[in-house]
Amino acid sequence: MPIHRTLVLAGRCLRLGCALLILTSLVDVPLQAQSPQPVTPAAAFDVASVKPSASRPGPNRVAFQPGGRFTATNVTVRELARIAHGIQEAQLLGGPPWLASDRFDVDARTAGGASASPAMVRALLVERFRLVLHQETRDLPRYQLLMVQDGPTPRPTVTRLAG
Repeated sequence: MPIHRTLVLAGRCLRLGCALLILTSLVDVPLQAQSPQPVTPAAAFDVASVKPSASRPGPNRVAFQPGGRFTATNVTVRELARIAHGIQEAQLLGGPPWLASDRFDVDARTAGGASASPAMVRALLVERFRLVLHQETRDLPRYQLLMVQDGPTPRPTVTRLAG
């Protein structure tokens, strides 16, 4: 069975105690222990505002803008974690329900016009929501989609791979 690298993001959230998110990167890597990545001051925004959004669930907007500005309107902490770690929704597991329901507006800027980056969004999550990164490995099931010809027309079938 293939080994996939997973990231576990855990910490104290200002609102509801502890949160646990598992972020799966779906990259085959050897099984090994890894230490958390420290947040360096160079990877932090100079000024940031994080406020509860007045908008209702619906469209959101996220942008890394010229001049070192990052804006996110009507986003959840879950969406910010996906942006910060470059993962898809299906790769994000766990956490309290409010991570996917409470919405925030973020306006952050870097010093001297340096480009904003996902590493800075990770630092913002650590600073404002007290989230800490931890990595672990997991075995995940694999599936295969095949076209089967057992009659006049082929049809798709899904098979779980052994391993």
